Amino acid sequence: MFRPAYGRLALAAALTITTLSACGGPKTPETTSTHQQATGSVSQSQGADSLSQKTGKGLSFAAALDYLQSVGGAPVLDRTDTISGVDANGDGVRDDIATYVASLPDSEKQRKSLIQFHKALNMAMQADRNDRLSLRNAANAISMGITCLSNAYENDSNEKRKEIRKLTINTRVRYDAYARFNSSMSGSTLRIEREAECE
Repeated sequence: MFRPAYGRLALAAALTITTLSACGGPKTPETTSTHQQATGSVSQSQGADSLSQKTGKGLSFAAALDYLQSVGGAPVLDRTDTISGVDANGDGVRDDIATYVASLPDSEKQRKSLIQFHKALNMAMQADRNDRLSLRNAANAISMGITCLSNAYENDSNEKRKEIRKLTINTRVRYDAYARFNSSMSGSTLRIEREAECE
């Protein structure tokens, strides 16, 4: 199970790498540096030998991510080539996200706001680009989700929003779907919900 106490720094670095890789980002020295920070911080927190000594030099991204997941330094995420991913109970929440959120020490209100925002992102990725109502409903759900996150987390809401977005939009297929949604909404205006209906 993911252990938030020591894994937040490693998770942030790993998610940065995940986003760059999923988006087909270039392999730059900065990416390599982030990769080294992610793998180094996990091995230090484990009190073990460095990751490079355990696995050898030239560690691929996939191997580094697998290692982080195996030691609890990053959540185990659904990487299927579908937008919705695995949702065994059909509640609209990807099973890996549900497991991750349940593992957090956050309050029930906070965990519900994370799930609500995850659902809104899923709605956006699956919105029909040719249906303005579908797009508008997804955009409103995202606005509502952001408001609920702000109400639940106050000062930390921006970081929580980014975290759930990275975990939800974690493959190329999902990234492309979200990019298409954003492109379709370009030029639209939305109001920010002050009184949100939070789960």
